Amino acid sequence: PRFMDTLRSKLESRCEALAQSLLTHFPKGSISFNLPSGGYFLWVFFHDQVIYQKVLDHPIQVLDGRFCFCENPQRFIRFCFACYSEHELKRGIASIVKYL
Repeated sequence: PRFMDTLRSKLESRCEALAQSLLTHFPKGSISFNLPSGGYFLWVFFHDQVIYQKVLDHPIQVLDGRFCFCENPQRFIRFCFACYSEHELKRGIASIVKYL
């Protein structure tokens, strides 16, 4: 149980760091998301098709949401926060935004 509490806390902290970085770096109103109550991924909706495509084209790997749903939703990207430190997540988002 103690290990799980530590893991849960680290994942929550990483998710919050990713979310804050997204909100800080992307143009206001260009993205939206709901913080997950658990898990390893943050699903982000891109209101702007051009920004969405540029993020997909960036060398940092993200997963196009179309590969995760049968109904083929448009302009969702799945960001993983489980395998990266808060610093790496922030640096990655800053790198993506410079590419825009």
